[in-house]
Amino acid sequence: MQIDENIASAVNWLLHSGIRAESGAFNAWFDLDEKSYPFAYSEITGYAMTAFVFFNGFEQQKGLIERAEKAAKWLQHDAITKEGAVRTRQYYDANQADESFSFESGNVFAFDCGMILNGFVNLFNETKKKEYLKSAEKIAGFLDEKMFGDEMHAVYNLKSKRFLDNAAKWGWQPGSYHAKAAIGLLDAAAATGNDDLTGKAMQLCENAIELQHKSGRFITNKSDNSTHLHPHCYSAEGLLYAGIKLKEEKFVGAAEKATEWALLNQASDGGVNAFFDGKWNRSQRSDVLAQVLRLAAALKNIGRLQGIADEKIGALRKSLLSFQNMKAGEQQGGFFYGQELDGGNKNCLNSWCTMFAAQALQWHDWLQKKEQFEIRLIV
Repeated sequence: MQIDENIASAVNWLLHSGIRAESGAFNAWFDLDEKSYPFAYSEITGYAMTAFVFFNGFEQQKGLIERAEKAAKWLQHDAITKEGAVRTRQYYDANQADESFSFESGNVFAFDCGMILNGFVNLFNETKKKEYLKSAEKIAGFLDEKMFGDEMHAVYNLKSKRFLDNAAKWGWQPGSYHAKAAIGLLDAAAATGNDDLTGKAMQLCENAIELQHKSGRFITNKSDNSTHLHPHCYSAEGLLYAGIKLKEEKFVGAAEKATEWALLNQASDGGVNAFFDGKWNRSQRSDVLAQVLRLAAALKNIGRLQGIADEKIGALRKSLLSFQNMKAGEQQGGFFYGQELDGGNKNCLNSWCTMFAAQALQWHDWLQKKEQFEIRLIV
């Protein structure tokens, strides 16, 4: 299959630029000023397993599954604890480590565990190797037994044996974004026959809907009722997948409403701003643009978003591509992160942004060619 040059360049960057460490782990980003990688990132290494299985379905480069397996080995040997928890970031320079996220801190984020669970299930489904299913079961067991209450806890510390949930930032509080963990839980349930995991996935989706404003936006920080578009899209991604898999129209409808809200508030340059708290922060990030494009393509593929013109989605694609580094050289193909909410521009090429973008562009390409595709292997 002939694939788009931008997609091919993105996949090539993920494979060959150095963003993938020798260990098999994925680095968070490449700092173009410092010419360095700050840390290996467990969550993103989980995304990589899913991404490489996805790319293997149409890419012509060899070794994608082997690289996914190497990522899995690093997680198994370095990041996953005996409890089935997954530690967060392995810093290369201890002096630069953020103690909230370092392996040594003992902090474990439920969302990260959910993304890595998804990667292991996808790799098992691709290879049929039981070791990957065992790792998936171990992580699912930790989430099920430790992190669930009336809602999913956000952060647990392995040393103090205490939950550290707080409202300081969206990623530290139970929230609608945890619906994305439903993807891995549902697929783990299908692979293992553990129906309790299906119930937990549905609980995450029901909890997410309770945090959806009538406009369609998800309230991602309960302390000020604001919406960060990155976790907003995580919420919609999980709901869309669960809705399709479980044939639950209200989940699909919630995802459609969330995506429509983002597109109806599209910026004049075709992009989507990253934050709303009654007014829009004008910063834009490539992961957010890719997530909205991916959702739009997926929903159009199943006949939804009829009120959204194809031109709006095309303009979003064009805006996303403006973040890609196409300058010849080792770093060609990676996607720049974009702006922080304070307006600061990160001069770095980002691993998860590139994974999200490559999948979004491929789904949009299939949509344009009127090729039906399965909404699965969501990175």
